[in-house]
Amino acid sequence: MNLKKLALFVTLFIPFLLNAQAINTSPNDDFKCGISEEAAALIKQRLMANRELFTRQEVENLVTGRTTTYIPVTIHNVAEGSSGLGKTSEQTILAFLCGLNAIYANQDVQFFLHGPIRNRVSPNIYYNASTTTSTFQMLSYRVGGTLNLIIGSSINNPRASWYSPSGDYIFLLQQMLTSTAVTEAHEIGHFFTLPHTFYGWEGQDVVDLYPSRILPFCGSGSNAPERVARTGATANCQIAADGFCDTPADYFSDRLNCPFPSFSDCDTVLLDPDESNMMSYAFDACIN
Repeated sequence: MNLKKLALFVTLFIPFLLNAQAINTSPNDDFKCGISEEAAALIKQRLMANRELFTRQEVENLVTGRTTTYIPVTIHNVAEGSSGLGKTSEQTILAFLCGLNAIYANQDVQFFLHGPIRNRVSPNIYYNASTTTSTFQMLSYRVGGTLNLIIGSSINNPRASWYSPSGDYIFLLQQMLTSTAVTEAHEIGHFFTLPHTFYGWEGQDVVDLYPSRILPFCGSGSNAPERVARTGATANCQIAADGFCDTPADYFSDRLNCPFPSFSDCDTVLLDPDESNMMSYAFDACIN
């Protein structure tokens, strides 16, 4: 079975919330997920397309009979030059892989190294991983049939890690790597075609946009804002935002202080996002 089909199966039978159980550290406020709006839209599109490939009964059968899915991982460890400047230690890499497996264990998903860690030399990625030249280099690194994780410092633009749905690789900012693997789990969630819980609100501050703290419109279709209701005639959780009804509606695309500000959907129902969801940005200070 190829990796894409494995990823499809995982997405379908994850009852997915990737909750941050037993994680007591918060991601650094300065670091964020760096996927673009175009990439976010492509991830959502793939999720919805995947759902069309299986009936509900087929998915239920997969869930009932599933065993552990093992995902082969290729690590590309990028340094500035032959001296090894900027290279990530093997200890750090193995620590975050262990943390990643701990997070995904209750989903019966485990990751393993597909061959030795590949040491790469790229001044471009070391200084700025977001340039076109860096993108082409990362594309050239990919090993087929594996999840490609490219680790670099990007010292002149150290703001984000991201998944590239067009390039099908993940760039992990070295400064964001931890043994709790929160960032890593989030980006791999995108690889499994999981959108942000606040999909549709990327780069927007809903509280600044609507000081009344009530969304003044409802909209229609898959691009409409998600309503809080999970059932009933107005519920749109199957198609709106991240497309999951077991994920509460979330309009907060930036980390917030705890408790987060009150805000209501167009039905004047108060939002209550799940701050423990790995695909959310709701501020992790709210997690005990």
